Amino acid sequence: MSTEPKKVVVLGSVACGKTALINRAVNNSFSAEYKATFGADLTIKVSNEIKPSTLHIWNCSGHERYRALMEQFIICANVVVLCFDLLKTSSFSELTYWMAPDALVVLVGTKSDNSDDISIQHADALKQAKEWGIEYKAVSAKTGQNVNELFTFIAQAV
Repeated sequence: MSTEPKKVVVLGSVACGKTALINRAVNNSFSAEYKATFGADLTIKVSNEIKPSTLHIWNCSGHERYRALMEQFIICANVVVLCFDLLKTSSFSELTYWMAPDALVVLVGTKSDNSDDISIQHADALKQAKEWGIEYKAVSAKTGQNVNELFTFIAQAV
């Protein structure tokens, strides 16, 4: 069994919930206040659950001016978490830009707690994931719904 840290890169459009997802996963906390990521941030998640693991989680900015840096972060990534905001069709339509072919990719729909305002239907997200041959998970950083399950899946998959 290898306990070598695994590189996880979180990608997606601006304000789609990447930072909130990571904060919920690592610190079990949530803030509704938007804080832009400049470039990229590294967070480390250590888990001793089913399979002991250390995840180096790179949160990459969705701002267009930082997109050129994205390629540097996905090099040698074990997992790419491809996020989109379930409330914004534009973040879903931009997914092809963020797709990373050389890693395990997980498609993640964020803000699933806001069911009244969802613009991207579960079936559409599942269809896209199936076309790409990847997993799909809907999560809520606000409530914590499916966040632990997502990161447990990632830790077990690598």
